[in-house]
Amino acid sequence: MDVSQGKERGENMKIRILSLAMMLAVASVLGCEGAAYVETEPPPLQVEVRSDPPGPEALWIDGYWRWGGHQFFWIAGHWERHPHGNWVAPRWEKREHGYFFIKGHWDGGTRDRGDRRNDNGHRR
Repeated sequence: MDVSQGKERGENMKIRILSLAMMLAVASVLGCEGAAYVETEPPPLQVEVRSDPPGPEALWIDGYWRWGGHQFFWIAGHWERHPHGNWVAPRWEKREHGYFFIKGHWDGGTRDRGDRRNDNGHRR
């Protein structure tokens, strides 16, 4: 193997290592988005002061704790236009391997499941 082949092989190895590092970084961030196991129990929910709703179809979406890789951070609550569905709040569930994050979402079904709220965003 001559010197130019050695340099090329070294550059290819650097590119592979950097690519792997980037993929792992992206995977760790995306993993926290919808499915993350965390050993530490999340802190209690914060009490938030709500502003007046911006309109009659506005629904208050409570804030929640997210995992940032090393610690929890608070995502503040906000008003959102009600799409005539049921808001199912995000939550952490205790499971065998730790606490599992489940993203909040709109359930287009009837108002008899999940986290039911009235038109002012208060739980029923």
